[in-house]
Amino acid sequence: MKKKFVFYSYLSIPRYAGVKASDIGEFYEALNKVSLSVIFYHLFHILYRKNVLQIDYINDFAHWIWKTVGEQDLAEELSVFDPLRIKSLKWAKNEIQKTVKKFLASDRRLKRVSRGEEFYFMESVSFVKPLEISAENEKDFFEKIRLVGIETIFFHLIEARLRLKRFTNDFSEWLETTCGRGDLANRISSINPYNHTLFEIKDMLEKIGEDA
Repeated sequence: MKKKFVFYSYLSIPRYAGVKASDIGEFYEALNKVSLSVIFYHLFHILYRKNVLQIDYINDFAHWIWKTVGEQDLAEELSVFDPLRIKSLKWAKNEIQKTVKKFLASDRRLKRVSRGEEFYFMESVSFVKPLEISAENEKDFFEKIRLVGIETIFFHLIEARLRLKRFTNDFSEWLETTCGRGDLANRISSINPYNHTLFEIKDMLEKIGEDA
């Protein structure tokens, strides 16, 4: 018997982590203190805001450093850092720290932002529970995709990459290993969520189901 795919609901509540920065030096010191939950929030939850805003950079760190601090070179270095190509938040945090440390080693004068423009480090408090929605096979799976919200899409498509510690997602993992549909798994894995809103991605998943 095939293993069912169980869809999960996902709720993430942001909260202030108690640390802020007024310049790149303070930003670096704060990075040394914050938890991995903070890194997750600032790298990934910009995808939620992308549903209503046009985002210039793919993470909060790069956005603040360019738009508020005005350090374009450092912002660009951090913006090319692709969270979808990582397997752990610890590795991601270390890479961000190394990039900022390299910038500070240039011994340039640090630009300090005005009060109210500081970078406030936020962390993600997440709640996950199974929905009463599951799929028996690939046809059933794509029919159920129409019933779930974008929070569920985010959980299974984005958060899963870190949980599984693989460059894949829950949808592709199940379709390939349980249903033997590597073709569908590859089409889903090829979707870059930084090029689309979560609503668009949901539509794309439904279209893949129509073609299956």
